[in-house]
Amino acid sequence: MAEKIGLLIDKLWKKREAKKKLADEVTILNKEMEEIVHKVLDLMEAQVLEKAAGTLATVTVRVESHFQVEDKEKFAAWCVKNKRYEFLQARISQGAAREDYKATNKLNPGTNVWTKLALNVRTKIQKED
Repeated sequence: MAEKIGLLIDKLWKKREAKKKLADEVTILNKEMEEIVHKVLDLMEAQVLEKAAGTLATVTVRVESHFQVEDKEKFAAWCVKNKRYEFLQARISQGAAREDYKATNKLNPGTNVWTKLALNVRTKIQKED
């Protein structure tokens, strides 16, 4: 027997609310972990340590380089001139592409568009403050 649509919608809403609660908890845990990481790094720097241990885990300090683009036009021109496309991520700004497509009704060269059905779930129950 098929489930009734209303019951499925309510089930979807409950799952979404449970997911939001878990996401809030993850946000709090990430903040707490970040604070602990900073404290550990400060202590390790003060004690000139590259490795330290507790009873449950060990940590080592590593230095990572993270690169960022300061001038998009220069960098894009360099990538094209040198055929170094591996430096670019194959993502497109959805907002900009949507606006451009809406204005011109044409796709930009080298792009395509696909559609996806989605449900917009809204709460019927008014929450009390």
